[in-house]
Amino acid sequence: MSGEYGRLRARPLAVGFVTAGALCLVHFSGEHPRTGGKNGDADAPKCVSCHGSVHDVKGASETGSTIAAKQLAETCAKCHSDAGFLSRHRIPAAHPVESYLLSVLGRTIAAGNDKAANCNSCHGNHDIYQARDARLHVNHWRVAETCGQCHNEIAKT
Repeated sequence: MSGEYGRLRARPLAVGFVTAGALCLVHFSGEHPRTGGKNGDADAPKCVSCHGSVHDVKGASETGSTIAAKQLAETCAKCHSDAGFLSRHRIPAAHPVESYLLSVLGRTIAAGNDKAANCNSCHGNHDIYQARDARLHVNHWRVAETCGQCHNEIAKT
């Protein structure tokens, strides 16, 4: 059930309705969008970078969503497949999105299993930090914890 609030579409949540604009304000507390605002990083994503137009924000389970499991790698690729972006942000993988798409997980998502791990499963979404930051899900010290969420044997190490 959706409602209207001005020109912005409202979405039902567990606690009621929230407009797309308010949704952005709630999620803006995550580090990924906040990095650019505080540090002046011109590459830092805005809400529209991943979610598309504020007038057409869709949840991950909705048809045509830019953040749906099957579409997410392409959305991330807008930045993470650009060699200049990778260099500026010292991302060591030469082709991170392509590597994911060729992996077992990427192929599983492409085959229609949206329960397989996607970019957000390992890297987070609104809580992405610099590589050196211990809060990053794939920070060296958290890899076993992050991978262990799906791979139980790793969590025991």
